[in-house]
Amino acid sequence: MKSVKLKENLYKEAERVSKTYGVKVQDIIPKALKQGLLVLNEKNVLQLYRSRKITLQKAAEMLSIDIWEMIDKMNYPAASGRGIFKSNERPKGRGIKPGLRNKES
Repeated sequence: MKSVKLKENLYKEAERVSKTYGVKVQDIIPKALKQGLLVLNEKNVLQLYRSRKITLQKAAEMLSIDIWEMIDKMNYPAASGRGIFKSNERPKGRGIKPGLRNKES
């Protein structure tokens, strides 16, 4: 086990949260640290994907989720019509081209 020094104000915040949840401070700190690290990792992976440095598949692998969960997480245009891309930034090659639509619809 490793020990970590906390600033006084951070420890007081941990005490406040531990009272709110009715758990010991020494139990809440590792949980909060783990949750915080997960959030930081997710933000980093999402930023890498948004900047097109990694693929959607790679982002899903890095977060240990399947690609469909990743699509939901990104609010990807294919899933909802909204997403991380501005309307003029959507990746090319997606969707139906205007000249290929069914004339009867």
